[in-house]
Amino acid sequence: MKPLLYLLVASSLTAEPLTLVDQARISAEKLPKGCIVTAEKNGDQAPIYSLAGQADTKEIPPEKIIFEIGSISKVFTGLLLAQAVQAGKVRLDSTLQEVMGEKHRFASEHVASITLEQLATHTSGLPRLPDNLLAAANPADPYAHYDRRLLDAFLSKATLPHAAPFTSEYSNLGVGLLGDLLARLQDKTWEQLVLEHIALPLGMKDTRITLDAEQKRRLVSPYAGAAKTKNWNFKALAGCGALYSTATDLMILAQALSKPAESPLKSLIEQIEKPRDLGNVGLCLQILNVGGTNGYWHNGGTGGYRSWVSARPDSNRLVVVLINNDALAPEKIFTVK
Repeated sequence: MKPLLYLLVASSLTAEPLTLVDQARISAEKLPKGCIVTAEKNGDQAPIYSLAGQADTKEIPPEKIIFEIGSISKVFTGLLLAQAVQAGKVRLDSTLQEVMGEKHRFASEHVASITLEQLATHTSGLPRLPDNLLAAANPADPYAHYDRRLLDAFLSKATLPHAAPFTSEYSNLGVGLLGDLLARLQDKTWEQLVLEHIALPLGMKDTRITLDAEQKRRLVSPYAGAAKTKNWNFKALAGCGALYSTATDLMILAQALSKPAESPLKSLIEQIEKPRDLGNVGLCLQILNVGGTNGYWHNGGTGGYRSWVSARPDSNRLVVVLINNDALAPEKIFTVK
């Protein structure tokens, strides 16, 4: 999905533009089921959290309701890559062959020579999804069965017409593979790496894959239109979309992206925010240049959820949108008049 200027630039079309809270309320009225949680911070003001629509998490403050955040998980994989590089475990130009070792046989030397940076910038040439994912998948939970054995089998037969880099093409496979490789190298799960290196240092208490009993009570149900659906599960490709989170936690992330110098992850954030390829992407982070200033964003979507986080450092404008219905993209609520 392409970035939209109206998400990072305040509208000047009307004297009194609708607030994000107003826009969410109007959009929620059209949802057959579910709710919209928004969070917004401008400058030094405190964040404003809001709930529009109906949530089945009764009496839970909107900022504490838990959602699947889908591809926003990729930002965490980018940070984990930066951390592994900083720790000397890999280089950005480490190749798949180097990381996976000589025991893994590739059908194509072009695939074997893909670098970790190319995975993180979607320039590897790998497809959006592996061709052996959907045949045995449950459409209601398509990643749940896809384990490391299937991932390695795909890589063993995959081919490319030439060596990377390719024109940037968004790839769940590429970032999921990157997350799994970082987990293999450190003999931990991807979730363990997220908790150790990102969530705990930043104080993101509800950002994880494995929810405890109390967190499950705060998890809002997913909907596809008017129909209740099920939560998604991930195995080998967790790094592309497996996390749950809250508006509170995503505002912490947005603040860190906006002001890295004030974050315990300063050096990692500076690495993922460095423009690469044609300047529209960092390490698993989307970049939009507005008036000579970069803004950072990512969206997400799973079977019954949609999500958005963005940070504009020049004004410290932070935006989070979480929806538990896949019928509405977060970007759409900003166009409501």
